[in-house]
Amino acid sequence: MADRPRPRRPSKATHHTTVHLPPVLLAEVNALANGGSRNAVLVALIEEGLRSGIEHQHATLLEAAVAQAVAQALERIGDLVFRAALDSDETRRLVIALLVRELGAEPARAMRREAHSASWERLKEPVAEQPERSGAWPAAPTQS
Repeated sequence: MADRPRPRRPSKATHHTTVHLPPVLLAEVNALANGGSRNAVLVALIEEGLRSGIEHQHATLLEAAVAQAVAQALERIGDLVFRAALDSDETRRLVIALLVRELGAEPARAMRREAHSASWERLKEPVAEQPERSGAWPAAPTQS
């Protein structure tokens, strides 16, 4: 009878290697294995260590994207604040000119000073309520 070729065993997907661990690390690995396979614990730790580099790269990309989005939002807010300040100053100048024309210089100046002082006092007061969930502020209290 002729010798039949022996069936080939499928090759293992893993390779044997040896790791020399200090006693402290070996104790940690044994604790993590909890009576199970130290090999499985070591493989999981090595996989996690190798994966952390990729996760760090992803975190860096995400951080850059967030920083860019925040910078764009702040630039937009800066533009809006500039426009508001410009419009506010223009309105103030027009109102003062109208008051001077209608009331005269001294009464208009006194009215402006009073409004300015009242505005500063109002800024010192705490905000009564937080905005609603919709983002709208509650209606201003009415005087009785």
